[in-house]
Amino acid sequence: AAEVSMSDPVQELERSIAAGKYAPVYVLFGDEPAAIRQIIAALRKALIPPDDATAQAMAAFNHERFDGADLRSATPVLSACQQVPMLASRRLVELANPDDIGKARAGLLQRMLDVPEALFGLRGHAGFEVIVA
Repeated sequence: AAEVSMSDPVQELERSIAAGKYAPVYVLFGDEPAAIRQIIAALRKALIPPDDATAQAMAAFNHERFDGADLRSATPVLSACQQVPMLASRRLVELANPDDIGKARAGLLQRMLDVPEALFGLRGHAGFEVIVA
């Protein structure tokens, strides 16, 4: 039986990307961050070729990167995915740390609650409420 290395799926995916066979969505996760970075680099190179002046000029419109730790919701990512590409056949939307979406908002609420009531002039005020919409 032939042994299969962990990099075989990565190489197969790289070949597919290089051949222009793109999936609508890639979910990359696992214990090999170098492999994930390798696939992301292959997608960037294929969709925004460094030697294509038009692709490089339009990269600001056709490539967006998000970090879940900075997002209160997935709305900006979904909006980016729905935008029409400019002078290109596709857009590249990257989302790192998707499990952290919304945690920034919870952190903001906690920081608000940690501020001394005296700062808000609410010392001894019984009607203090925090509403998060």
